[in-house]
Amino acid sequence: MKKNILIICIFFINIGFSFGQKQKGVSNEMLYLQESNFVHFNKPYYYRGERVWLKAFMLYADVSFSDTLSKVLYADLIDPAKNIIQKHTFKIENRAAIGDFKLADTLKAGNYLLRVYTSWNRNYGDEILQYYPIRLLDYDQVPISNAAKVKNCDYLSATADTLKVNSMVDWSISIPNIKNYSVSITDNDYVKNISESYNSNIVGEYAEEKEFDLRYPIERGLNFNGTFQTKRNKTIKISAVRKSSYEMSTIETDGKGKFSYAWDGEVPDDLLVLNVDNKTFTTLSDTSQIPPKIISPLLKPFTFESTKAPYFVKDTFEKGAIVLDQVVVKGKGVEEKFSRGNKLYGVADNIIDEKEFQNSLVSNPIMLLQGKIPGVTVSMNGDIDIRGSKTSSFTGNTKPLIMVDGVPTDGDVSYLSISQIKQIEVVKRVSTIMGARGANGIINFITKGRGFTDASKSNEPASVFNINLKGFSKNHNFQPNEAQPYFVSNEQLTKDGKIKINFKTSQNKSTYRVELIGVLENGNLVKCYKNIVVE
Repeated sequence: MKKNILIICIFFINIGFSFGQKQKGVSNEMLYLQESNFVHFNKPYYYRGERVWLKAFMLYADVSFSDTLSKVLYADLIDPAKNIIQKHTFKIENRAAIGDFKLADTLKAGNYLLRVYTSWNRNYGDEILQYYPIRLLDYDQVPISNAAKVKNCDYLSATADTLKVNSMVDWSISIPNIKNYSVSITDNDYVKNISESYNSNIVGEYAEEKEFDLRYPIERGLNFNGTFQTKRNKTIKISAVRKSSYEMSTIETDGKGKFSYAWDGEVPDDLLVLNVDNKTFTTLSDTSQIPPKIISPLLKPFTFESTKAPYFVKDTFEKGAIVLDQVVVKGKGVEEKFSRGNKLYGVADNIIDEKEFQNSLVSNPIMLLQGKIPGVTVSMNGDIDIRGSKTSSFTGNTKPLIMVDGVPTDGDVSYLSISQIKQIEVVKRVSTIMGARGANGIINFITKGRGFTDASKSNEPASVFNINLKGFSKNHNFQPNEAQPYFVSNEQLTKDGKIKINFKTSQNKSTYRVELIGVLENGNLVKCYKNIVVE
């Protein structure tokens, strides 16, 4: 590994490497530094409101460089209109990245795309980035199976051909030289077997051009890049404190005011407070890279039929809930002036625009709600009561869910500058999709931008800046259900190098489809499938 790092360093020195500038005619060493990915999803399509679980296997033109290339993986969820509606950042470890994300129940059915890439990928052209289809169906839609008959593979020969209903299964699979793997088991009665429905870049084929645009670094961790627009060319010293750890450090800009702050990203939503000693700056701006241009792959035909049977995951709904075949709802709509895509909680009941509080002198943003919304009261110490939640809560938790840009918080938003807030959305009703935390309503503070504050336009001292740091996306444990009793993406091999699979079969007769994806020590991808009868 140390030898590979030395080779990469020499390579960058030889070409006079300078990120952010177009570099043509670089040496052919870049051909060996290419990386790609293959994403294994827990199932081939989804219904509105479900969660997507995935594992991204990293593949390399030269597997010996695997430990010295990217450690940060980006995933953009793109809607049918080619808008990025979700952005996720996953940590690459052991040549792979795991993650999950929620598909809002307010999304429309259609063909979505998940674009998965590293910063280093972009040096070889945005057209080589990997796109994967996310087929989103309405609750009354069922895909028509179009996949060829599954052939058993040798790697799964250790598994049984038949299983008993309502019984525990314990498999031990040995695959020589396996480095990483994930296993998906689905019930064919609920999850229809469809073929890979897209034409993406073929894994293992890499760009062969001799000239590349060398603009993006190999990311070994997360960085916030910013620029202070200074009045004269000189460096600025910055004191930086991160809220989650109270870690303090000193940053120094270059002569053009540019700086970079690196952190581990283990906290999904963190706060960085910058205090500038030198008062020669004017404003702070975010210098993050512009996202890649969206290039849609050609999707193969995908047919479905209508049904009244609940083919979506049943535990998507609260226990005791009744699924209606058809419901007609009439009501008065509320215009969202600054909507930032689809929100999990749907449309807000009330919206407070920044014009209503831009001249406010309160220090805590919670106090901006005082006297502005019927049924919402705010005490002097910042406690909030939405329509008597203090007396109606069955759980004992009387506080509404406080969010910032749609991200749940611990309720403390005192770090937000009033000038940083664009609008406040209030949901008075119970939001079941947010779980117990949504039982007392929701308050969502929507900010003006991607995390930086121009403190010179606020009531704060002119040298203090608050920056919202977006860390690696939080991973959730897979929840088994009738449609899918098993999906594992982050298990380690046993000490003797075997794959252990443990799960419980359903109470009904069915046929399971077992799908194993893995990568060998030599970097080769393994795909393995098998059908198993449950009787």
